[in-house]
Amino acid sequence: MSLKITDRTAEKAFFISRELWEHPELSGEEHRSAEFLAEQIAAEGFQVTKGVTGLETAFVAEWTPVRSADKSSDGPEVPTVAFLAEYDALPGYGELSPDGSGNAHACGHNWISAAAYAAAVTLKQAVEEAEKKGEGRPVRILLVGTPAEETWGGKISMCREGLFRELSPDAVFEAHLSGQPKHCFTNYLLALTNIRYTFRGKASHASAHPENGINALDALNLTFAGIACLRQHVLPGTKLHGKIVEGGLACNIIPDTGVMDYYVRAPKKDYLEKVLERVNDCARGAALMTGCRVEIGRDENTFYDMRNNMPLNARAEEHLRALAEADREAAAAEGRDFAMSGEIREDDLFTAPSGDIGNVSYEAPSFYGVFSTAPVSGGADIHDREYLAVTDSEYAHHLLKLAAGVMASTGLDILTDDCFRAQCREAFLKQDP
Repeated sequence: MSLKITDRTAEKAFFISRELWEHPELSGEEHRSAEFLAEQIAAEGFQVTKGVTGLETAFVAEWTPVRSADKSSDGPEVPTVAFLAEYDALPGYGELSPDGSGNAHACGHNWISAAAYAAAVTLKQAVEEAEKKGEGRPVRILLVGTPAEETWGGKISMCREGLFRELSPDAVFEAHLSGQPKHCFTNYLLALTNIRYTFRGKASHASAHPENGINALDALNLTFAGIACLRQHVLPGTKLHGKIVEGGLACNIIPDTGVMDYYVRAPKKDYLEKVLERVNDCARGAALMTGCRVEIGRDENTFYDMRNNMPLNARAEEHLRALAEADREAAAAEGRDFAMSGEIREDDLFTAPSGDIGNVSYEAPSFYGVFSTAPVSGGADIHDREYLAVTDSEYAHHLLKLAAGVMASTGLDILTDDCFRAQCREAFLKQDP
């Protein structure tokens, strides 16, 4: 059964999306956003725990139905689904920023949070209806607020601290926007790590005594050259890109310090480590050639690749088609000049970006649905300045109902269909560790 979002829940979700859109906050600073979303879900009867895993702007909201004493919800055997919310914005949007801060939700995290809210509430309503009919059973529905996706990846820290193992969800759901044509439910996010190379040389006058200098900028340039040659010898899908942070202070001084940041991405997290070691060797070789010392620093959080759960994706596609057909009928009845599409891409949409839901997909069966705004995007895509207006548009609001319906409907199948739940778990366990 495909669940439709009620008008009341939809209006509340639109309100949440607009409120977050109008008050964009950067990664790790989403205090107002997290508090606001937690208040909204608490008003629907969810029990909220704030500051989970030591992250100030993270929370877990949990709901279980009222049931008789012989239907205890204790223990990991209780079917559980989790919906993930993100609410950090991006910097650098100048006059387009709705609150004048320069920040903006051009990636649509306001929409992600609202869709997660609507899915959780809709699923709760379906379970309550089953309870009224005497068809209830012990279940858990979770809404997990996750900070800092755009930077250091809050979900990575939450995974490392064991949160998702503790929650033990049978399925995790998240929706995202895209300006690309058609929806896509099989997304191959790349594993990612961020490296900083600091070269220490020796300063001297660049003209009077260059022979006394050890040039840290030369080491940077040689590292870039080495990595450029390495690109021919790595697997397809591997992405290597970086920038110089510091390369000298004056032309007539041999630079004694050189600093560069590099992103290393790979199709799988294990292969990422192999490529990373070869990239590090490029820096070590550059240090040897120039006489510099090199210091190698790595961010604590490594983004994992996305492990798609194909049974989960296939069921979500079934609900997408059913809900899109219902929306087309509704659009005709309302005289609306647009309707939601049920078309799915046959190729993978995300093959270059990275996201911290990849780490979650190593903890539990996970659905990462990307929903298309192409009919109104005009060629713009996430993070583009032109995409900011799309993430709070009327079309995005209707798309929110579709995405929430897909997630809630598939979540209901997880909670009520023991065979389907076992099938998703089996597919998860058979994936490479």
